[in-house]
Amino acid sequence: MRAWLAILFTISLWATCYAISAAAYFDFGMVLVWGTALWVGIDSSKIQLNRYKLDLACRPAVLSCLCVWL
Repeated sequence: MRAWLAILFTISLWATCYAISAAAYFDFGMVLVWGTALWVGIDSSKIQLNRYKLDLACRPAVLSCLCVWL
């Protein structure tokens, strides 16, 4: 059930960004991308994802960059 909440939250973020962009005549898409990348970096740092022996992708900076470029 948590996956559906995450999907719903993602769709609502996108829809809100689209509505604000249309109303303000300014593209807030990059603001959304950079904001969510920062959010990923902070969250992965808080839960100390780098403690696990996963790979290079578990570092907060790498996760943030991946979110920006994907």
